[in-house]
Amino acid sequence: MLVAKLVPKDWISLSQSCKSITLIAQFCQQSQLDAPLFINILDVYEPAVSELVNLIERLCNFEVSVAEGRFVVNAFVDESLDEQKSTYLRLPEILTEVSCHRQIALIDDDIADERSSSVNQSNILFTCR
Repeated sequence: MLVAKLVPKDWISLSQSCKSITLIAQFCQQSQLDAPLFINILDVYEPAVSELVNLIERLCNFEVSVAEGRFVVNAFVDESLDEQKSTYLRLPEILTEVSCHRQIALIDDDIADERSSSVNQSNILFTCR
């Protein structure tokens, strides 16, 4: 299987090229120029080219994609992807919570071990954010 690697600028170029083709074809038609290639593009391919431009712009967040140097999908395109992005953004909070629970469990284990060995434990202060 052949896999293409496109960078955000490639998607932007494709979108702009499609828009340009449509504009040139419309100009040729309105100016009544003898440009059968562009008139044919407008008559036959324009709906598909416009749909492609709309699809690319609906999917790709160009501004963020260029800033991050990777393809970034707009929100509300795919629910599963939105959930994954949300989890990724909350990852520091999730990891902190897991760490706190683990540390509390370890302290509880230590207290239980110390009580079973008859060692008197004083107050333990532990704070999780």
